[in-house]
Amino acid sequence: MTKEMPVTGEVLSPAKAVTQVDALNALTSMVTATQDYLQLRQRELSKRAEIDAYTALETARIQAAERILHDYFGQVFAERRSNFEELLSRFDKATEAGDATVMSQTLSAVVSLAGQSPLAALTDLGELRKVLDDPNHVWQF
Repeated sequence: MTKEMPVTGEVLSPAKAVTQVDALNALTSMVTATQDYLQLRQRELSKRAEIDAYTALETARIQAAERILHDYFGQVFAERRSNFEELLSRFDKATEAGDATVMSQTLSAVVSLAGQSPLAALTDLGELRKVLDDPNHVWQF
């Protein structure tokens, strides 16, 4: 069994007297460090409050835009549903009547309506995708 060596180092002598200058320097250092800390803390709390306010504002704007989009899709798809129901009803009547011309025209209208996107009239979605993918894009409303 080997004997462990004790921790080595210099221990300050308790007999050494602390001068008034040392005490004043220590106090000044504590005061300065505390003031610096409190100022930094206040700046960071202010930044956090700004970030929180910005987050709340942007979240509200996103939610408002989402509600508008939700309402838009509700209206557009309700209109599309109504149009499809009307066209299919006409198709059924033309089928019952044996009117091939109306059947063909109505079916053509159904296919045309089915091929249209509700967003096509809004914007070029490819450009929107590029903007969404650009982390440096600045959004202005």
